[in-house]
Amino acid sequence: MAWERLRTIIEELDVAAQVDLWSEKFARFDDAWEGLKWLLARTPDLKEAMLWGDGSENYRAYVAAGDPLADTPDIWVVYVFTETEVVILGVQAVERENGG
Repeated sequence: MAWERLRTIIEELDVAAQVDLWSEKFARFDDAWEGLKWLLARTPDLKEAMLWGDGSENYRAYVAAGDPLADTPDIWVVYVFTETEVVILGVQAVERENGG
């Protein structure tokens, strides 16, 4: 079994504030957020993520689809990553598509 590379997750200050707000709005947001951070810490180079950049830094946008059974919202994140960390620059949560 290969060793896993686990990156440190860093939330920008406004992201942390948004996470607090979304946690109040959506009962299961915290569970979905922790799962998304777990995913990004292990595999931030997701093939489903939209990629753009200026050459010096590559930004990525990814949507973690909500789940009707788990009652979680869609979570959108914008982030950058290096070999050792993932920096989450923005987050948005919305009622999941096809609401149930």
